[in-house]
Amino acid sequence: MFRFAFIASFISLFFLTHPASAELDLSGAPEMPKGYETREALEKDLFSGKIPVIQMNDSEIPEGVKFEKNIVFKKTDEKDLILDLYTHPGSDEKAPLLVFIHGGAWRGGKPADYHYYCVKFA
Repeated sequence: MFRFAFIASFISLFFLTHPASAELDLSGAPEMPKGYETREALEKDLFSGKIPVIQMNDSEIPEGVKFEKNIVFKKTDEKDLILDLYTHPGSDEKAPLLVFIHGGAWRGGKPADYHYYCVKFA
């Protein structure tokens, strides 16, 4: 049986792959949800908490999965960088590793928004 370790780190990543004047091709994007005319309006409601996201509290961690929250992996002058760690303790076997990086640019989102998915991967 494979043992999985899952690290959910919420580190801001910036990729400058397109010039500022480049147009974003949204031809394959899904339709906007009813009641939203623009992506900006949808994002505003999502990031303000008006639209609920899947939440799973810490007591719902499945048996066999260990969850360690808010581990500081780097201190900076502005902010401590943290990660959440999901492991299967008690095994000395080498295990596959999945790293989940949230690129929210320190503007939106929080680790709890992805807890449900991280537990499923673990």
